[in-house]
Amino acid sequence: MKFVLVLILIALASSIVNIHVGEGPVSMVFHKYLFVANYNSNSVSVINVSDNKVIKTIYVGKNPTSLLYANGNLYVVDSMSSQINVISINSLFHSVNQAYK
Repeated sequence: MKFVLVLILIALASSIVNIHVGEGPVSMVFHKYLFVANYNSNSVSVINVSDNKVIKTIYVGKNPTSLLYANGNLYVVDSMSSQINVISINSLFHSVNQAYK
């Protein structure tokens, strides 16, 4: 079952864009890219907002619920594994899907 993140873009004319992400998107944060926590997929989708495409999927612990961007890092709270993943945004695109624990 695929879930869809719906973004409402307001410009000269309003339009709705559907972006397919992981299952159970529950939260998102923006910093250069849009990061979406996917609760049921145990992942974070990375979206390039210039073309609204998912460009990377980062697998994290069980049931990510909250995201925070600070000091060049993305912090991902995993509700079922009682951990916080710290993902370096600067090295994100220089390595394979990786979460630091």
